[in-house]
Amino acid sequence: MRQVALLATVALLALLLWQYVKRSEMPGLLDSEKSTRGIKQPAREAALPLLPDKTGTRRWKLQALLDKTHALPGVNVHLAGRARAQVLDRPPRYLFSVTTGHSGSTSLSHGSNYIGPATAAIKFTFENLGGTPENNRAWRDWWDSRPSRQDQQERVRTVYKSLVESQLLGPDKKDLYNTYVDLGHHSVHGILGSIPAVFGDHAILLRLRRSRPDTAFSLSKGDICRNQFRVCPLTNPVSLAPHGKNWTTKLWQTLSSVQKAFWYIDEVEAEWQKLLLEYPSASYVECNWKDDLLPCFQIVAILLDVEVNTASKAFHSKPHKTDDDFVDYEELQEQDQLYQELMGFAATAPPG
Repeated sequence: MRQVALLATVALLALLLWQYVKRSEMPGLLDSEKSTRGIKQPAREAALPLLPDKTGTRRWKLQALLDKTHALPGVNVHLAGRARAQVLDRPPRYLFSVTTGHSGSTSLSHGSNYIGPATAAIKFTFENLGGTPENNRAWRDWWDSRPSRQDQQERVRTVYKSLVESQLLGPDKKDLYNTYVDLGHHSVHGILGSIPAVFGDHAILLRLRRSRPDTAFSLSKGDICRNQFRVCPLTNPVSLAPHGKNWTTKLWQTLSSVQKAFWYIDEVEAEWQKLLLEYPSASYVECNWKDDLLPCFQIVAILLDVEVNTASKAFHSKPHKTDDDFVDYEELQEQDQLYQELMGFAATAPPG
């Protein structure tokens, strides 16, 4: 029975991922009017009015986004259960992200990009697994040992949560900060899937997605498996493999660098979909963007009860590209299509 249930879950993940890939085809941005759970929302007769930036209380803005009377481009807010009342009343205790990296997470985590009295009670940090290269290597070595889901949850509960809590304390061991913010992609190292169980209703997840082709282009400049924080099918437990086969070094090397980037993007999405299946009452915010990160800044600021500091030297709301960064979207589309055929995603397409 357990094997049947596992196969059913894998099949559902494959279907959801195929739908996700189809929604994010070139040159595009994910359509924020479609659910990441694979269910199309009814078409609206007219676009929603944009959420006002300078008027309205924090609670009113969140309620407007929840009730869909107003909108932020690319933003979807999902607050469930006790977290709904808690977050409407005050900022969350913990704010983490689900992202591939190369998606604006560094800028969004920078405390100087926000202003307001509430910033004094917020601990901003980034990709913090202990603050030293040795800590990062130790965590990566553990991640590369292919820990089970149970082992992952145990380490997050006993090691990572203790680290987070210690960052909130002052010298007297009492709370110095009320909110912990780390929007880095270190969570792909076995942390993501355990956040709802370990941090409960006090944690909000930011599902941050930059457009698929731009993310793949940015990630393809290096080897995914050599990144500091990554998921590598040769060393880590993964959900996606070509036609369900086991990854081998030979098979992995048949992918181009950009195809490996597309796989990594989809693997993070698969882990996200798995989390939603396992924890349907999890509270989260999605921000999908291509050319302007500002709506993502705005929803983070609303959650934290602060304002966006666009005058900050660390503030970047546009894609980070140099004059030499020419993005050939047609070539990326061809590479993506070849990758999808290799993975067998087309075989999971629903009729029609």
